[in-house]
Amino acid sequence: IDFSNNFDLLTGFLVIDKKIGKLGIINYVVDNNINQLISVTYQRKEILIPMHTDFIVRVDPKKKIISLSCPDGLIDLYTD
Repeated sequence: IDFSNNFDLLTGFLVIDKKIGKLGIINYVVDNNINQLISVTYQRKEILIPMHTDFIVRVDPKKKIISLSCPDGLIDLYTD
């Protein structure tokens, strides 16, 4: 399945960051015509993660898991 043109298909997937671990489930996708963002609730806060191809490590459609390598500090922007 090619998610690159339709990130809405990822709604409900578990997001796992390479450094942090489990972040949460994708609530929805924001499509602003420049870059798609996924909304995830992490530590009771909504975080928005750009769906840039450099951040995507692996997508497992059978297990509904997306593994990311978020840039340093991105998650901290929402949790600090």
